[in-house]
Amino acid sequence: MKLHALILLEGETEEEFFKALANKYLGGVPKTFRNMKGNFNINNKIVDKIIQFSNEHPDQEFDVYICVDQEREGDPIYNEKYVTQEIEGITTCLETNDVVANIMIESLFFIDMGGLYKFLRTPNKKRNPKKYSNFRRLTHKDLTALFRQNNKMYHKGRRCQSLVENLDLDKIRKTAKEVDFFVTQLKKRHDKNNN
Repeated sequence: MKLHALILLEGETEEEFFKALANKYLGGVPKTFRNMKGNFNINNKIVDKIIQFSNEHPDQEFDVYICVDQEREGDPIYNEKYVTQEIEGITTCLETNDVVANIMIESLFFIDMGGLYKFLRTPNKKRNPKKYSNFRRLTHKDLTALFRQNNKMYHKGRRCQSLVENLDLDKIRKTAKEVDFFVTQLKKRHDKNNN
């Protein structure tokens, strides 16, 4: 049986983004996406999703990818020790991997300013990509402001699918180490355990 990837996502925006990455780079990798619907009570949500998957697929070996936002620099995303202790009896769970967007998933969208401006149909004379060059300091509020400047509204969640589809994922992957780690680690683990 092939090694499976259980991809836990903080919310719908992460789900749209990581599904787009998986569609582009991870076509042959067996994977399941589970949305945790926010980061409140995150430790228990992670544990519950892992236990649920294990119960649904008792003979399936799997790795876990925990895709969450950093939110604030320096703050731990979740209690890794607690999660590890809670799932240590699940022998089919081989590895857990953190995929942490710093500061949030929307921060990564600013890597492809050309794609954002094209999606928004921003006239060339109104474009100022240097303003957004420090993407690690930008949040969904900055994205909302950019949309407003273009008389549009940014919608988090499922409604951002068309935006994500217009982003240059290659460019984002080359710049954001967390995105490259997600793709590279998943491929490496799949190739190692399924050949």
